[in-house]
Order: sequence, then structure tokens, then C-alpha cells
Amino acid sequence: MAFTVAAAFLLLNTLKATQDMAKDTRRIGEAQVRAHLGASYPKVKIHKVSEGEVEWHCVLNIKNTGHSAASLAEAEMQTNTSGFSTITFIGDIAAGATAENAQLAFAIPTEEIDWADDENARISFQIALRYSDIFGKTHTTPLEYDGVSNVVEGQAARLWTRIRQNAHTKA
Repeated sequence: MAFTVAAAFLLLNTLKATQDMAKDTRRIGEAQVRAHLGASYPKVKIHKVSEGEVEWHCVLNIKNTGHSAASLAEAEMQTNTSGFSTITFIGDIAAGATAENAQLAFAIPTEEIDWADDENARISFQIALRYSDIFGKTHTTPLEYDGVSNVVEGQAARLWTRIRQNAHTKA
């Protein structure tokens, strides 16, 4: 009797371990096959200076380095100062492909600009690349940048820091 109970216990533990191994194998396989989005260093310049705000435009290339398509890709840009947020729909990006010249914009009210000196504004912004993979899971790649820009229309910003680029996954 004791032998039968011990054998049943070992059999149940073996089945549980086998199920856990199958889950891990599936997770590893999905990670190898799924889409992975990243972005080039953005080109940022002042588009328009008005009495009440400064509007910057940001252009970047979004590359899928994964082995399957990323679907419903979008980029959300938010500034640290004004909290202004804008979402740009990118669409589907095939495996190994690049969505070139994705256009994003943000505006900061002049009274909220962090002035480095009389002519230069410090800018800090985040871009969140959100997309779905072939398994129906949503992923986010956060990007953060800091820089300084002379407040003149058409002037390019000098970004000096890429704070982070990490991938986070939501089920």
C-alpha cells in the first residue's frame, strides 16, 4: 500500500514537471519567433514657434528585428514637461522590415519650457512602441531621450542621451 501511494505521488510530480517543461518550451519558442520592435535615433527639430507654444517634430525609423510580423504597431510620444501625448498609427511591419520616417509631434506651452539659457530649451520625451505579435500578445518597447534645442523654427535639436530602450511584454 505504501509503495502504491509513493508511486502515485512520484507519477503526479513527474506529470507536473512535464507540463512545466512544455510551458517553458512553448514560451521559449514564442520568444524566438515573435516580432521585436526597436527604433533608430530620432531626428527632432522645431516645426513651429508661436506665442503660446513650441511644436517639435520627431522622425524615426522603426525596425522589426523579429522573425514574424508586428501588427497594429503604434508609437506614443509624451513629453516630461507638459505631459502632452500623441499617438501615431504605424501599421503592420513585416519580419526584418523597417517602417521608415515615422512622423511624431509634440508641443510644449512656452511657460512650461525648461530653459537651459535665453535661447535653448531642454527637451525630454518618451516614445512607447506598442504592437501585437502573431500569438496575439501585446508588447511595448519604451524609449527615452533628453536633449537641448535652440528655439528657432527649422532648428534641429541636439539629443545627447538615449536613457533606455527596453522591451516589456503584457499578456
